[in-house]
Amino acid sequence: MNSKAEFSLDEICQNSKELLGVYPEVIYGALFTCDKKEKYSLGEVSQAIDEFLKKEVR
Repeated sequence: MNSKAEFSLDEICQNSKELLGVYPEVIYGALFTCDKKEKYSLGEVSQAIDEFLKKEVR
């Protein structure tokens, strides 16, 4: 798959388990504080998920 390709958040979330190995809720949490965009690359979402999962819980 082209890493530069961009998809809507709905498209990514509908296929989240297959594409990124997480449930849609994780994607929404990871992108909650990010700038809202029409389309995202899988690389952007994957990086946001990695950062989100490494955050310390307070």
